[in-house]
Amino acid sequence: MNFVCVCKNCGRTIEQDFFYCPWCGFQKKEPALKSDLADSVFDKLESKQVSGIEKRIFEMKERLDELEKDFASFVSGSSSMSKNNGS
Repeated sequence: MNFVCVCKNCGRTIEQDFFYCPWCGFQKKEPALKSDLADSVFDKLESKQVSGIEKRIFEMKERLDELEKDFASFVSGSSSMSKNNGS
């Protein structure tokens, strides 16, 4: 059994899924097109993917910055050690 509601225009009971009242023709709700729904779903999915990619890029950049600092300190430590050994 489908759920029912009352038409706001004529007051008769109609099925909740109806877009129009079968008694008076009042438009209960705007019919949604499947293509509109699909576009909405895909837009949300694309937005989530883009934000996920941006987050991963930001994390990779932070990690790369850390590695560059470690490498710079390693190189500067190695060059000072070679200067001390060479003297």
